[in-house]
Amino acid sequence: MEAICSFLGARTTELESAAYPALDELTSKVTEYMLTILYSLVMNLITPRNMICVILFEATSIIC
Repeated sequence: MEAICSFLGARTTELESAAYPALDELTSKVTEYMLTILYSLVMNLITPRNMICVILFEATSIIC
């Protein structure tokens, strides 16, 4: 379980590293409406990472 969580965490980090520079560039060229959409995309990137942490914590609690 820990290996899976670690793998998913690493992939999420890679996705964030690739997405954030592109999002930064876009935010300098878009309207407030588009910024709202971009904010939603960023939140969708953060959510999987938080879920991985919760799963790891719960799994550790059950095992220990």
